[in-house]
Amino acid sequence: MRRLLQMGHEVWIIDDLSTGLHPGSWLEQAQPHQNNGVASYSSAEGRVKFIHENLASTMLKQLGTIDTGERIELPAFDYVFALASIVAGR
Repeated sequence: MRRLLQMGHEVWIIDDLSTGLHPGSWLEQAQPHQNNGVASYSSAEGRVKFIHENLASTMLKQLGTIDTGERIELPAFDYVFALASIVAGR
């Protein structure tokens, strides 16, 4: 994550935080701004957009499969990294 930020990329994170850490806890001197369900952080390390939600739910909303009201507009991504894992065989 930090390497992508150092390279100047804007990083989007979609995570329900069931096992992870909120970006506000590891980004140094982050300045958060909330807009339409997306928390935007600007820090010396770079720019991070964070959606606190299960990735499957986010994608199903994008496809219109589930309708829970407001849909978040996602940009066209150049790369997608899936870094989620199940710890201890859950």
